[in-house]
Amino acid sequence: MSKKTPRFSLVLLEFLGSMNLAIMLLCALGISSAIGTMLKQNQPFEDYLLRFGPFWFEVFKELGLYNIYASIWFLAINAFLVVSTLVCVYRNAPGMLREIGSWKYSVQHRSLAGMRYSVKLPFAASDETTRDSTAALLSSAGYQVRAKQQGEAILVSAKKGMLNRLGYILAHLSIGVICLGGAMDSSFQFAIKQWLGEIKIETRNIPASEVPAISWLGEDNWSFRGNVNLPEGSRADLVFLNQGDGYLVQKLPFEVELKDFRIEHYKTGQPKSFESDLIIHDSDLAEPLEKTIAVNHPLIHKGLAIYQASFQDGGSELQLKTWPLHGNAADSIELGLEVFTQETLPLKGESYQLELDDFRLFNINPVLDEQGEQEFKNFGPNFTVRLRNSSGQALEYQTYQLPLEFEGRLFFTSGMRTSPAEPYRFLHIPADENYSLERFMALLSLLHDKERMSKVIARNVQADLAKSGQPEKAQQLTQSMLLLLQQFLQGGYEGIIQEMQQHVPEVRREEVFNAYLKVLRSVLGEAFRELYPQEPTAEQWQFYSEAVEAINTLPFYQSPVFFQLKSFKHIQASGLQITKSPGTFWVYLGSAMLVAGVFMLFYLNRQRLWIWIEGNELLFAGQSHRKTNDFPQEFAKLSAKLEQVVEQGRQSTPESKTS
Repeated sequence: MSKKTPRFSLVLLEFLGSMNLAIMLLCALGISSAIGTMLKQNQPFEDYLLRFGPFWFEVFKELGLYNIYASIWFLAINAFLVVSTLVCVYRNAPGMLREIGSWKYSVQHRSLAGMRYSVKLPFAASDETTRDSTAALLSSAGYQVRAKQQGEAILVSAKKGMLNRLGYILAHLSIGVICLGGAMDSSFQFAIKQWLGEIKIETRNIPASEVPAISWLGEDNWSFRGNVNLPEGSRADLVFLNQGDGYLVQKLPFEVELKDFRIEHYKTGQPKSFESDLIIHDSDLAEPLEKTIAVNHPLIHKGLAIYQASFQDGGSELQLKTWPLHGNAADSIELGLEVFTQETLPLKGESYQLELDDFRLFNINPVLDEQGEQEFKNFGPNFTVRLRNSSGQALEYQTYQLPLEFEGRLFFTSGMRTSPAEPYRFLHIPADENYSLERFMALLSLLHDKERMSKVIARNVQADLAKSGQPEKAQQLTQSMLLLLQQFLQGGYEGIIQEMQQHVPEVRREEVFNAYLKVLRSVLGEAFRELYPQEPTAEQWQFYSEAVEAINTLPFYQSPVFFQLKSFKHIQASGLQITKSPGTFWVYLGSAMLVAGVFMLFYLNRQRLWIWIEGNELLFAGQSHRKTNDFPQEFAKLSAKLEQVVEQGRQSTPESKTS
């Protein structure tokens, strides 16, 4: 006869409950979770595009790696794992529960005698006395004990460590409970609502008041994790939820106000601690609720947890002065800006967009002291701006307010880069004797004034040619020197070299460049003398050398102006993360179940003992589900004690005393 083909349902249950499937799913879950840990999740798509490039950005986007925990495939792995563990519990739990309650009365004398751990002892007391004394011995050793009459024999059955089986059930059920809690707090619900057309991700950078209703989530939303930046003295009743290349706006059932924000730093400049004084305004409260939160010390209100997550500038008010780098220093203007605001800036006939991105009050960096050892120094406030031209191209500048010391000299320092992926290239402008920019800007303004420079150059050329008897060459030489100065102002020494490479044979370039350099130094020196009524001092000539070097590097700076920070009003903002996580309880419960289950599985050893009492012989047998050295030792000790109990019973019988 042919064997019957197993039903499909049985095959499916066996597959879903197989160990191989569970191991495969756990490995896939571990790998994907590791990716989600290493790759920061739910960041703006621009960050990922800048990090990975266009090709890999699209590949990783299609794979859902930017929000792994809400991706279809990750949730599918979790779902299969939950089903697999539940099937295991369904198939094995009933038998395990029966085993926990079973006393194994069905064993026979022959099977007990054939066990690896068994011993026979003669006794002379009554069966009932022996039963009671042996049962008391096993009970004192931590066993649950029951006795039952088996025909003419008495069977004493004992067991302990049976909760080991319950550990299996708890460990498997915990996976389902943890996954349930994780699913409750995941953003998968938003993907479903978006697919159904109930919500729409907002991608525009617009105020919350202008976000359409379809991009808002109501107070009845049962799970979310959002962020909001609160400047000191402001309040908010919403948070922003990052979703893919955009965001959603979540309405809160109360208002959060930031009363004060405080931060402490290590000597390295890294944040040591920061905390916020919050005020909760809620119509359900008799009076506002005030509490201070810090990292890992949130405020819980109405089931919502408010965490201290970050900090940033809160819209500090800055007074900037713009120094023209290609014109008259007298044309400098002052303007007031707030961080994160923009302003149109018309310069030299072209309109620029000035975007103030950031302000930092402290900038602590490592420096070497006089002994060559590293120490940390605060370089003072700095600010970051973007200057965007009419074609949309933006250059980023980071400028320090105070002059910084380099090799004993003070310089106003500003860095420039064309994209966030590049490091800053720094411009160092020497501070004058009054620790200001005025002397440098006056020299630069004079050098760009063709009319004044023509007179300065002509006056000195005529004096030199009068001595040589060639006054007719004065005008030609003046124009040549003025042209050389313009080349230097436009491209620095590199600009002169490039121009020379086009018109001077290679064999004469070094000679010609040295001649040009001599003439240029003469022109620059005469211009510098124009700034002083008397001959400059040695200290002033040192300033002159540093100023010429700064002018030489100006072409890379690519800005029509130099922004100087004159004053500021510092306003800080606290970055709050507000979460509603009903799944947290289930995750904690599942974790506790997992810990308890694993403890039971590893540290509880299922052990069973039997004592068969019949005639004048006692058979003691036992078994353990785990092969360890503990059970043989325990069995040997119990056997020895049991032999003592039996011997005491034999000595107490009347027959023993008479003999």
